[in-house]
Amino acid sequence: MPATASASALDHDLIRNPPARLRGTPFWSWNHDLSDHQRLRDQIDALGDMGMGGVHLHSRMGLQTAYLSDEWFDAVRVSHEHCRSRGMLTWLYDEDTWPSGFAGGLVGRELRYRQRTLCVRRHDSDAPVPEPVDDTDSDAMPLRRHLASWRIELDADGYLLAATPAEAGAHGADIWSAWIEISPDNSRYNGGGYLDALNPAAVDAFISCTHERYLAAFGGSFPDDVPAIFTDEPQYARHRPLADPRTGVARFPWTDDLPTSYHERFGADLIADIPDLVWSRREAVQGARWRFFDHVTERFVCAFADRIGTWCEQHGIALTGHMMQEPSLRSQIGDIGEAMRHYRGFQIPGIDMLCDQEEFTTAKQAASAARQDGRAGVLSELYGVTDWDFPFAGHKRQGDWQAALGVTVRVHHLTWLSMAGDAKRDYPASIGPHMPWCHEYPVIEDHFARVGAALTQGQARVRLAVVHPIEGAWLQCGPQATDGIAFNELDDSFQNLTRWLVDQHVDFDFICESRLPEQSHGVVDGRLQIGAMAYDAVLVPNMRSIRSTTLAALSSLQQAGGGVVVAGELPQAVDGVSNAQAVDQALRAALRVPWSQSAILAACETWREVAIRAGAGEHTESLYQLRELGTGERVLFACDRRRSGGALACSVRVRGEFSVAGIDTASGESQALPCQHSDGWTTFAWTAEPSGHCLVHLQPGSASDDGAPAPCYQVVQDCPRPQACERDEANVLLLDRAEWALNDEPWQPRCDVMITHRALVQRFAWPSWCQPWTVSDAGPVQRLRLRFPIECSATVVAPRLALERAAETTIRIDGVAVTAAPAGYWVDPCFSLVALPDLAPGQHVIELDGPVDALRRPEWCYLLHDSAVRCLGERVEVGGAIPVPAWGDLCQQGLPNYAGNVTYRLELPIAEDGSYALRLPRIGGALARVWCDERDCGPVHRAPWRCELDELSAGSHAIAITVFGHRRNAFGAVHNDEPGFNWWGPRAWHVQGDGHRDAWILRPTGLLRAPILERITAG
Repeated sequence: MPATASASALDHDLIRNPPARLRGTPFWSWNHDLSDHQRLRDQIDALGDMGMGGVHLHSRMGLQTAYLSDEWFDAVRVSHEHCRSRGMLTWLYDEDTWPSGFAGGLVGRELRYRQRTLCVRRHDSDAPVPEPVDDTDSDAMPLRRHLASWRIELDADGYLLAATPAEAGAHGADIWSAWIEISPDNSRYNGGGYLDALNPAAVDAFISCTHERYLAAFGGSFPDDVPAIFTDEPQYARHRPLADPRTGVARFPWTDDLPTSYHERFGADLIADIPDLVWSRREAVQGARWRFFDHVTERFVCAFADRIGTWCEQHGIALTGHMMQEPSLRSQIGDIGEAMRHYRGFQIPGIDMLCDQEEFTTAKQAASAARQDGRAGVLSELYGVTDWDFPFAGHKRQGDWQAALGVTVRVHHLTWLSMAGDAKRDYPASIGPHMPWCHEYPVIEDHFARVGAALTQGQARVRLAVVHPIEGAWLQCGPQATDGIAFNELDDSFQNLTRWLVDQHVDFDFICESRLPEQSHGVVDGRLQIGAMAYDAVLVPNMRSIRSTTLAALSSLQQAGGGVVVAGELPQAVDGVSNAQAVDQALRAALRVPWSQSAILAACETWREVAIRAGAGEHTESLYQLRELGTGERVLFACDRRRSGGALACSVRVRGEFSVAGIDTASGESQALPCQHSDGWTTFAWTAEPSGHCLVHLQPGSASDDGAPAPCYQVVQDCPRPQACERDEANVLLLDRAEWALNDEPWQPRCDVMITHRALVQRFAWPSWCQPWTVSDAGPVQRLRLRFPIECSATVVAPRLALERAAETTIRIDGVAVTAAPAGYWVDPCFSLVALPDLAPGQHVIELDGPVDALRRPEWCYLLHDSAVRCLGERVEVGGAIPVPAWGDLCQQGLPNYAGNVTYRLELPIAEDGSYALRLPRIGGALARVWCDERDCGPVHRAPWRCELDELSAGSHAIAITVFGHRRNAFGAVHNDEPGFNWWGPRAWHVQGDGHRDAWILRPTGLLRAPILERITAG
């Protein structure tokens, strides 16, 4: 997927009809048996109907088919063939779950390829210092070997005074020892260990097991519709400094020949440098740390991203995916050294954005690298860990701000093949056919495909570059007690600067210092050329160290008349060595400003291209991207990233004189907008709504004040109460708390079935993580009985039980066995439906009796029926008719666990002829859709939560409003009462103590207030 060349004019046809490559491509979670090929085809069809452009074939927890087996590749071929028949792309994924590198255990089982960690800890004073061990060539290398020991002398504050080598046989409380530890066997890596990502031979083994197998499966060459292979969170052994300089364990990434390559690179003794990696010396620059992190980062990049990226380029497929822990200086140093250096190996750099969080640093780093390397754009793994009730407005808002910062490929996290077992807790929601709103999703995909079509034409217009400050942070990686405050100041400065510039619409790219020599083409026409980009100015932020090559580039830019701004303190080290004089000399002509938002923004105002302000000029929570085409035309995309609030009347100013046309992302059509020219700027109006956006085409030319006035919406009245409310699924009673008994043991008190499972895991030492395909013996089968009480206030007619593993479970009601065979399923094929007899008023007990072992676990089940459910704290009763609801939360109106869609029907009186709209200010669901007199008026999925009914005559009109629900109140972590919890993955169902509540914690559903009728008049 090469970068789009600068076009001679904006390709409007591409925007109207965006291809599959510009559409979303979710992680398709292969978490079950893959032998049912028709099921694979059906899910591809469902995703295609949702507007997706392809799928990522992604192994996840629950996979039963052996990873990379012949059966696995049969499923790959079937999926690829069906995607091709639908015009969809097949994206590959390089691991069994994640992080990438252990090849499902095929590589990780070999000790020579496993991750190494350098651990420095206080030596046992009663044990003599052992001899150093060097048997890395042994076929039976130990998992732990001694490297070196020192007598450590610290001052009163924990700073290093002296480190004297301790000979073998020495004793003493002041001795610290360095050990090399190899990852032990771990079920998380299918019985092996994680990859030594600094070792080229280990990465070659990974390529051989994975990439070469895929290449062979496709006949020796990848088809055009297999664009990329995704690598997920590769990492080196996690660096962790000491908290207290006198105790604990310091950890550093390692590989066996690291001392040799370190000496070749720097002429220094790495083992002798170890004390300076661990402890800080007072008033001294820790040059050993700069050397170490520069070297291990380069070793990692060369061994992993460069190696795999080169292989991909040679075989006509792109390397994509993302590194581990990209957002902060500390997280990068902890797991990967430096994020931007890794991107040189990626044809499509990527990021990871979970929990609906905002990480501007993560996005800017990847986008900067992509722009400078001339890549097509940036991929983002997004929407994960947001829970079942994440609405369409959230999908749009999260995708919009990332598009504004350079993301062009959205990878939805995630779409499950199956909901069986733990799969339904694998970071929901499943963005696919399991959701009741799946058929409405094209409104999201069409929007992003058209935004992507616009933002992959031309080149980003960015005039400012910022030197990335991470190398100075390497110097502060000592104990928290001595270095923590200084490190945190650097990290805070990095985060603040990024947000200050992004928030205030001063676009910029980061400069990766380690890559600058290979990327830079010098200064041309007063601009610093870095790869495919050219910058008028460079900002040097609060930094501790700077490279000599960076100083040379900045000097050249200053001499050519370009801008250099130094914000805050000047670096005191060059290439990790104290040299304030060289820095002062090179940056003497630079503009010096204090470290403050106002001072930095004022200094950068010269290079501003866009300003977005509301009302009297106040700040807006908006982001933008401006692109320039070869004809001088430009495309501007701006978005409002607020989650709530009212409309803001904004003025958008763009440097230059242009005519303006707005592009409708629902249709791809354009319409001229009024604008004005003044002082070399073009200004136009934008009404910014939460989760809203504007996409405009700017063509050199005169301004226009023409354009229809914006309509006005005058409130007429609230809509009357609905006359009917229709469900598209049966009502649900969640059966989640049961008494339980194992085998013939006594019954245990009633509790959440998740708690029961925890007790069984602890009792039988079942692994907390294992892929079914790796398990040949799940252990002795146990018999588990569960008793679910049901209180009926009236007869419940023709109920059905939805449960997993129905064929091997005995069902009894009030002690009487149920003889009906499973027939059909609910939501997912794993939930078989079993017909039950009518339940008379009174108390009943449903008892389930079935096998459990390491792979078969107890699960919640569900009573499907057409009666009302009422919650009275922990007490729940079922029975009686479901009332026609009033406007408000349906959880309080007989439907607390309902998991489908509802359609409200009402008669709307119109007093006089006119043009009308309906506003739905509070939707308890993903979105709504409105019909008026059986005419589809469209979806309502974001602010201002309005759809237009168009011209209506006086009289009564039939209104139908469908609220597309969520399944959170049936499948979500309804007992999680932990304040501020937002990590909606497997752990969410297992909170204990004060974080667990027996009564359900429900999320609102339905229309939570009356819809508002508005009359539309001319503005």
